[in-house]
Amino acid sequence: MTPKQWGKGYASEAAQQLKKNGIENKIANSFISIIHKENSDSIKVVKRIGMEILQEVNYLGMNVFIMGDPA
Repeated sequence: MTPKQWGKGYASEAAQQLKKNGIENKIANSFISIIHKENSDSIKVVKRIGMEILQEVNYLGMNVFIMGDPA
């Protein structure tokens, strides 16, 4: 996406559709997102599709949140 497309809801729509498609097509029962803890825009996107912070871990040398559907 380009900056011109930021803030229009495209990422939220795409994330919701990917999650829905994956569940409907029995690819998986649930999904996670690994997001750098300072990437507030990406955190907002996955929160909009029902995910929450499950853990904070060090992944590939970065502090990240593992985000997914609540248990």
